[in-house]
Amino acid sequence: MNEDLVNTLQTHFQAQFLRARSNLNVYMANSVGVGEHGDIVEECVKHIETMEHARSCVALLNEIVQASKQSQDTQEQAQQPAPTQ
Repeated sequence: MNEDLVNTLQTHFQAQFLRARSNLNVYMANSVGVGEHGDIVEECVKHIETMEHARSCVALLNEIVQASKQSQDTQEQAQQPAPTQ
């Protein structure tokens, strides 16, 4: 498995999570200062959903990596010669 690609994907989803969390914190701390968005609740919901999506994607990516490692280990074990008696 390409570790650079996995790291890039993890970083991408972590950045999505942090961006949404930062935006949510702005709304929650000072909602009056965000004039272009009239429905603050809807905007907060969007950011929470983005955070959940990013978290879910990281968890799924981790499952994929783990399954790939297990599959690779199984293949390596199958390729080893059987012990002789």
